[in-house]
Amino acid sequence: MAEPRYKVIALDLGLARSTLNDLTRLGCAVIVVPWDTPAKELLSYRPHGVLLAGGPGDPQVPSACLRTAAELMGKLPMLGIGLGHQVMALAVGGTVEKLKNGHHGTSHPVTNMLGDSVTFPWQSHNFTVRFDSLGTMFGDIRESAIAANPSCGRIQLTEMNLNDESVEGLRYLDIPALSVQYHPQLTPGQTEAAEPHRGFLEMMDKYQEELASLSNISDLINNLSEAENA
Repeated sequence: MAEPRYKVIALDLGLARSTLNDLTRLGCAVIVVPWDTPAKELLSYRPHGVLLAGGPGDPQVPSACLRTAAELMGKLPMLGIGLGHQVMALAVGGTVEKLKNGHHGTSHPVTNMLGDSVTFPWQSHNFTVRFDSLGTMFGDIRESAIAANPSCGRIQLTEMNLNDESVEGLRYLDIPALSVQYHPQLTPGQTEAAEPHRGFLEMMDKYQEELASLSNISDLINNLSEAENA
């Protein structure tokens, strides 16, 4: 097992133990906190990154989690999985809708728009993010379109369900954040499905020096306190 290199705070939205095990194997020390933990308290742990994961569930319900996600996006590397993927989209002003037929199990083909590969990752959800709600769209949704979001900049569609063309993955190009609707696992035959974990590590690598600065974390906490008192 790799020596922990990063401290990751996981907001528990119904978090799967396999997700914790995978991140631990990749060198993360993961601290799990309740879904409604405020951003200020979360930052007091001085993490290198934030994980929002779990589901299925109604993404409109966890309002406290939406506020935390909105306050932290762009400030710390963030990975969203399952319900966390939907919460992140809602946090930047997007919308979700209920699927006509929910996605459950491993029978749904997911195409990677960037690598031209198809996988069958494990899924368990009844809602999907509306890509056209994330901002002004550029390009064809079938060819990795980009939405210009007024809150966080460019958001790229990275993965799509081949059965119903619903959103399966997003990359936030101007802030350190990415999310997937399915549940990536480090298991034989699912190499591509583990890419979100590795992308998360790459973001933390890139921002590690900045995030390790105690003054930077303190500034974030102070800014959140000022916003709450305004």
